[in-house]
Amino acid sequence: MFLSVSSSIFFGVPRRSLAHDATQVLNTHTPRPVITGLENLPHKGAFMIVANHHQRENMWIGWVGALLTEAVNSVRPAQTPLRIVVTDAQRMKLRDRDVTMPFSRWFLGRVANFWEMIPIPGDLSDTSGHAAALRTTLSTLREGLPVLFFPEGEGGNAYRLIEALPGTGTFLSIASRRAPILPCSLWEEGENFEQLRGHISPPITFSSAADSAVREQMMVAIGEHLPESMWGTYADAIQKTQGS
Repeated sequence: MFLSVSSSIFFGVPRRSLAHDATQVLNTHTPRPVITGLENLPHKGAFMIVANHHQRENMWIGWVGALLTEAVNSVRPAQTPLRIVVTDAQRMKLRDRDVTMPFSRWFLGRVANFWEMIPIPGDLSDTSGHAAALRTTLSTLREGLPVLFFPEGEGGNAYRLIEALPGTGTFLSIASRRAPILPCSLWEEGENFEQLRGHISPPITFSSAADSAVREQMMVAIGEHLPESMWGTYADAIQKTQGS
């Protein structure tokens, strides 16, 4: 599989099936990741899954993408069941500065092309690039296709929720007029936290169109199914919701 994927990225052949590759990747993970809430996935039309960006050392975000791709494929099979909004480059910290790794923009661009993903700039100052990616996402929803979106951006981690990026609330409010928005919670459990789990919740209805209010409501909906240790920035809001 590694040789086949590498050939596709570098030479353009063979063409890739995201659904097939997702299952192949998940089959290599022990224990195999598990997801619940499949009954909440619409069987037709567009929808957007909005999830916490669950990634850490030795827990690549690709496992999450594969898990949700397989989940959607199980209720509505397709070569590319899910369009994933992904970062356009790999960045690392160097002397407290974000540095783009050489060739990563080219490589991830090729990956996005082969699996029909939607690249978005990690540089928050690239407003035109962000706007273009979000327009593409909305167009994808208008075409009736499912999308996966991470409001925390690439800074999200597997340890605790961080604040959703400014502007993502406004974007989700607009997207909700075109398709149902489904919160998805991702976490790990077990003695050595070796079991990756996910849960897809029913569609959310936003009580406000304000950016900050939508962001908080979205992240609280995600956090409600996470262990309390992962509530992070939204601990007080989640606790208040569960107590009401």
